[in-house]
Amino acid sequence: MSAPMTPDREQEIRTLDLLELMSDRVAPVISGHLAALLGEVDRLRARVAELEAGSPWERAVAGLNALADADIAFWIEPDGHISGPFGDEHIEWDQETSRWVLTRDDDPCRPCGCPKRFDRHADGCPALPDVTEPPAVTADRWNAQYPVGTPVYAYPGCRPEDDSKCTRLTTRTRSAASVLGGHTAVVWVEGHSAYISLTHVDPRPETGGAL
Repeated sequence: MSAPMTPDREQEIRTLDLLELMSDRVAPVISGHLAALLGEVDRLRARVAELEAGSPWERAVAGLNALADADIAFWIEPDGHISGPFGDEHIEWDQETSRWVLTRDDDPCRPCGCPKRFDRHADGCPALPDVTEPPAVTADRWNAQYPVGTPVYAYPGCRPEDDSKCTRLTTRTRSAASVLGGHTAVVWVEGHSAYISLTHVDPRPETGGAL
């Protein structure tokens, strides 16, 4: 005949039964979370390997793809800096350090220390645009003078005054001028897939040819 079960023994058995029940229910949840975490670790390791491996060009592509993977819209301005339609972050070339740097609209301007927004630069700041009017006014003035299809010379990278070896496109506009990012008046031209700043587009006389 077995000894009578004491209250402590009964409590111990109930506790063990409860732990077993919890284990059966919690284990799948923990396993699922663990699998998700391990998957994220594998993804991050692959991203690190992508950024560290390959040529500098491949690493640069990986960096731009990081923006695409995060669903961040961006474009490359005619002067080379990278910006987007939303937010205030930009990637710009710093001539003083010869490095690409992440900047924000409210960061001080590197040439002179003044605020960087279009309408808040200090007078005489080297970073001021060549035009003194807001970009929306520039775009409206262009549209009033030059309809879509106007013959133009377009310079996608730099102007000939800055580099004699620059690319010049003999083409026509294929859109009205507009403002991108709140700070650049641009237009699209035939034979070129990206927009071009109006500071890099010159109307040309009609010659009677195809262009």
